[in-house]
Formats: sequence, C-alpha cells, structure tokens
Amino acid sequence: MHHGGDGGTVFAVGAFIIGGGLALGAGLSNVKYFSEAAAAAERVMEVIERVPNIDSDDMGGEVLGAVSGEVEFRSVAFAYPSRPDAFVFEDFNFRIPAGQTIALVGGSGSGKSTAIALLERFYDPLKGVILLDEVDVKRLQLKWLRSQIGPDRT
Repeated sequence: MHHGGDGGTVFAVGAFIIGGGLALGAGLSNVKYFSEAAAAAERVMEVIERVPNIDSDDMGGEVLGAVSGEVEFRSVAFAYPSRPDAFVFEDFNFRIPAGQTIALVGGSGSGKSTAIALLERFYDPLKGVILLDEVDVKRLQLKWLRSQIGPDRT
C-alpha cells in the first residue's frame, strides 16, 4: 500500500507466487528424468559422431579377376566394439571349399551372423585373417567384395 499498489494487485501477486511455487514443487519430481535424458543423449551423440574404422566409400584395394569362392577363417578372434570383453570368436577356424554350399547352425548368439558380417567387412577381426581365394579380405576393394557375396552369378 505504501508504494501505490491496490488490494487487487497485491492479491494477484500473492496468488501467482503461491501458484508458481506449487507448480515448481510438482515439477521437481521430474528433474531426475531430465538428468537421465541428458545422460542418454550423451551416449546417443557418441554413437552418431563415431567415425567407423572401415570406410565403405573407399574405392582403394584389389579387385580379383576371377573368384572361385574359397573362404577361410584363420585363428579369428572377435568381440563387438560395444562389448569388448565378451568374445564372439576366439581362435575360430574354418574353411569352405569353392563351390560348396554350407549352413551355419547354432543357437542364438553363437556367431552365425557375426561370421557373415566379418566376411563382408562390416567389422574387422581383432586377431587372425579372413581369406577369399587365399587373399586377405582387408586387401580387397570393399564395394567389389560385397558385390561378390550373394546368389550364384553363373
């Protein structure tokens, strides 16, 4: 009243202060969700900004004149980057002769899809080599290599 305010204004300000305090109090219970969202967003941004080791646009590398189709995994060790302590393969060896049809059989998580992903160089093994016709797949042009995998081209 000493500063020229009337009763209605004083009442309105008081009501707004009480309403704002109640809203702030109700909102404080959700602060933990904002901190969890910020932490999750940080992990998502790490994935988005990650630069892959294998450049799928790289046109360098060898192109074989003819492919017979022999595939060999020699002493391959592999763990996914997201789980570096959980090895999918340790000293994994197998050979598929050219012209043979095989089936990879095993339970969920046994490495069937991982073997194909390694052959197509979506990942590189931590140890060992993967060979196509006795040539390390790391030396081959990536787009060409992936174009060779699929139905019979004869």
